[in-house]
Formats: sequence, structure tokens, C-alpha cells
Amino acid sequence: MSYILQIVEANPGVGLAIEAESPRGESKEIRSIRSGKLPASSPWWAESWIEKIRAVLGAPLAGLAGLGTVASLELRTALVILTPLGPVDEFALLPRSDPYLAAAMSPHDVKLTDPRFVVDRANEYLRRMQGPTGAPAWEDISPLTVNDVTPPVLDPAMARRLANLPMGSRAHLADLARRAFLRGPAAASNFAAFYETRCRGYDPATGLKILRQEGLVKVVTDSGIVRNVVAMGRLKPDLQEMLDGAGIKYPKSAPKRRLVELLEIHASHRIDSLVEEQGDGVHEPTDAGRAIADWLLARATVTSRVWAAWMAAYLAPALEMRRD
Repeated sequence: MSYILQIVEANPGVGLAIEAESPRGESKEIRSIRSGKLPASSPWWAESWIEKIRAVLGAPLAGLAGLGTVASLELRTALVILTPLGPVDEFALLPRSDPYLAAAMSPHDVKLTDPRFVVDRANEYLRRMQGPTGAPAWEDISPLTVNDVTPPVLDPAMARRLANLPMGSRAHLADLARRAFLRGPAAASNFAAFYETRCRGYDPATGLKILRQEGLVKVVTDSGIVRNVVAMGRLKPDLQEMLDGAGIKYPKSAPKRRLVELLEIHASHRIDSLVEEQGDGVHEPTDAGRAIADWLLARATVTSRVWAAWMAAYLAPALEMRRD
């Protein structure tokens, strides 16, 4: 309940209709969770999430080899974190599924005890979903093979380095590698507030501090790069509004880069304000950080299918039996 409360409070845009405030300053739903009680009138999502979390906590972690004490605890924790957001069932087979689990579990050398059973079970579900009444999202998904659920050999040095990071930081680093590091210098800071990172209950600003302490990212000191990155990170309508407020004319078809140039020339104080608002500064990966992030992303990309198939073959049936 505490976890759900913090997710909701930190992410008003998480898609739940609970933004309406009561005269006491917080919504009835949040008060219900805070009190630790779920009255009969409690919202559907609170009951659903809590029941799913109870089911995940009680489900046996079967079909896995190499699942030691630490790995078991981290796997159970990662599944709880995913529960409100999905997927912890057969829908993990969809390509859009969250790769959080694969990134969080990346330091652990976990394997499936019966890959053929997992493949057959997952493909059986896939065939049902691709049937005459199946949703279009399933149409282009290829059946799994045993190779798809065979994780690569673990690099002990990389695994030790990642094991020192909190689980959320592993996933954060994978997010940055996938969505930011490839886009050039300092893109990590523009990524920091992305929904995918925040909605797992993870604070990106704190995450960047952790990655700095571990020597994986560094603050960019070149003021020209900082100003350009911060300004280019704003939406085009925001830049146009700044120019309008300063009385600066510009072509309506002008690209963002031209709008930023005009602000620098005629209203540089507006960009000064943006840089000040940035707060945490602008970051880019260190050489060590890029190497580790690249390895983590490659491993998470491959093992995400392993974890998806495992959830479809073992976890989903266990949760279904519990619900029944």
C-alpha cells in the first residue's frame, strides 16, 4: 500500500483519475491507502494492484536455475515494482513490454531449467492470441525458439559493477543507454524526467547522483553545450511562447534550432532561466559508464525475451491459480 501511495503521489499523470483534491488537501483514494484500509468504496485500481502484489509475493519462483538468495529477493522486488504497470503475465510477450525486469536482474546468472517447456508454453499462448479474434498487436510477433530463451554468458567484471548499483539504477542506466546516450552529448539530462523512469517509483534526479558517485556519468561543464542541450530539450511551442513574450518575430515554420538561435541573440536571459531551472545540470556518460551501459543494454535486450517467456510459462499460471 505504501508503494502504491508513493507511485501515485509522485506521478499524477500515471493515468489514474485521482487528481481531484478534497477540502482536506488530498484525494479520498490517497487517504484510504495512507490509512492502510481499503473500504468497500475504494477505487478499482487500489484493490486490483494490492491483490496482484499479494499474488506476486505468494507465487513460487519455479523454473529458474541460479536463483540465489539475493537474486530471489531482487526478482520478487522487481515483480512487485512492475505489478501496477504491467506486465507480469502473458502480455509480457508483447514487444512493448517493459524491459525493467531484464535490466534489474542483469548481474545475476539465472537460466531456465527447462527452456523447451517455456518455449512451448509461451508459443501456445501466442498462437491463441494470434487467432481469428486476436488483437492486431500480436500479428507480427514471431514464435520463440530455444535460442531466444538462452541467456548469453555473464561477464563477471560487468556483473560485479552492476551488482553494486541499486536495482532502480540498473534500469535507469539501461533507459539512458537506450534512449539518451545514443543521441549525442548530454542527452541524459533531457531524458531524466521521462515517464517510463518515473512511473516505476524511481526519482531520476536521485538516480543521476548515484550514477555520478559511481563514476558512470559526469556533469557537462561546457556552458555552450549546456545552454544548447537545455534549450533544445524544450518543446517547440514553449520556445515560440518565449519568443512571443520577448516580442521577437520568427517564421512560423522555423525549426527548433533556429528558435534557440533567436533566443540566444535577442533574449539570452530566457535561456539563462532555463539553465537555472534545470537544477541538476546536464550530464553525459563517462567512458566507463558508456562501456557498462552498452553491455547492460545488450544483455537486457537479449534476456528480456527470457524473462517474458518465463512470466508467460510459470508466473502467469501461478497468479491465475491464486486468483481462482
